[in-house]
Amino acid sequence: MELQEQRISRRNVLAGSGSALAMVALAACGAVPVQPAAEAPQAEAPQAEADAPAKESVYVLFATHPYFKFQEEEGISAELVAEFRAENPHIDFDVNPPSSNSGERYAAFRTAFAAGTPHDISSWGEWHAIEHGALGQARGLNDLVKGSNIDMEDIWQSLTENMIWSKDGQLYGFPYGPDLRVLYLHKGIFVENGLDPDNGPTTWDELESVIQKTMRKDGAGNVIVAGFPPEWGSGGRFQWITPFLQLGGQRVSDDLTKAAINGPEAVEALTWVKKINDMQGGWDALAALHKTARPSGSPRGAALVNDFTATMYATYSTRKAEIYPIDPEFEFGFIEHPKPPNAVRQASWSGHHIWIMASWTTVPEEAFAWIEFVSRPENNLRWAKDWDRVPIRLSVANSPDFTEGDPFLEHQSYQIPFRASHTLPIPGADEMRTSLSRFLPDVMAGNITIQEGLANVEQEWNNIIAKWQDLVGGW
Repeated sequence: MELQEQRISRRNVLAGSGSALAMVALAACGAVPVQPAAEAPQAEAPQAEADAPAKESVYVLFATHPYFKFQEEEGISAELVAEFRAENPHIDFDVNPPSSNSGERYAAFRTAFAAGTPHDISSWGEWHAIEHGALGQARGLNDLVKGSNIDMEDIWQSLTENMIWSKDGQLYGFPYGPDLRVLYLHKGIFVENGLDPDNGPTTWDELESVIQKTMRKDGAGNVIVAGFPPEWGSGGRFQWITPFLQLGGQRVSDDLTKAAINGPEAVEALTWVKKINDMQGGWDALAALHKTARPSGSPRGAALVNDFTATMYATYSTRKAEIYPIDPEFEFGFIEHPKPPNAVRQASWSGHHIWIMASWTTVPEEAFAWIEFVSRPENNLRWAKDWDRVPIRLSVANSPDFTEGDPFLEHQSYQIPFRASHTLPIPGADEMRTSLSRFLPDVMAGNITIQEGLANVEQEWNNIIAKWQDLVGGW
């Protein structure tokens, strides 16, 4: 197959579909840079210096996250793509939007990785980075970062620490779209019940008092307004990890070889979460109310704006993405997650969108040029403000240009060093994350005890860790 045919084939197959089958079709070809035709020398002025030779044209395939609209014609994400192309005319930067369904998207990516022909760079969740690095599918970024203009002292350490594999010290992902959770306080419901939304609950006891004062039931005893439904906001079944970490719990052993989640801190955290569920009618009652509060297809923020709960733990970006589109005048207070009396740290649950570079890309410098471009302070500022995301740079997050004096945005910089996420810095973190989400309904509904649920998770995790250690030769 000729070089130009390879390039066209790769572009056409991927542009047509984000499916796994389209990815498999790439196995026959691969990512080969395009060689430009030789240019005739310019000899107008024999005594003048020759023009600098044009850079060799290369093809970079970028698998975007559909939500952030890098593939669109308009919007800040599309503007950045256009500006990158203009600044780098030698890079044929092809933006390919896979399926909007995350399960389908990751399945297609995995198929492409297995076939050896993935995108040069692609958007993933933070918990995928080390796993792909351990499998030899993701390229370590240390040398590219070192050779770039990115000052890692200006990148929040909490965003990168779980993407560095202790076995080789390589960074296998780079952040671009993190978020954090905050406890939203419905100002109207607070004021109606004699509470101050500008001085919200900071402890478990204070939050329980808020629940008791704001929860409402109908004549049949059904809860029609929740005080604090622990699983309604962003994070869902994972939210109990926040109080678990506040208590000093850890999920794996210090040497990262054994599960450590089945301990007293987890029991205490889950006991408290079950208590506040039971205060409001129990798991099933809150689940039933949630179907009314947030009809299928509606945003999470609808439950808060439409007066079905007094508080909700959700991302900072929920304000712009899900609350203000429903009610631009909605008023709320906010506070970080209330802490137990014996707390040893603050914690904030956090998600994280990252770039991963394929290990066999033939154009690593050109692919990393995109990462470096969008990470520039001025571009990080523009993108974070437009998408209401936490800036990856300390200097941007703390700048007046970003916060504009808004205490809500200023609060992010306080919380981000304490972020906790799905991610653990070991291969298998994705499977462990899935395992962790399964047991909570049975525990909260009382079908199994807290101790039984934790024992099951710990056993599953140890099996996953053992499997991955065999697969990648230990760590």
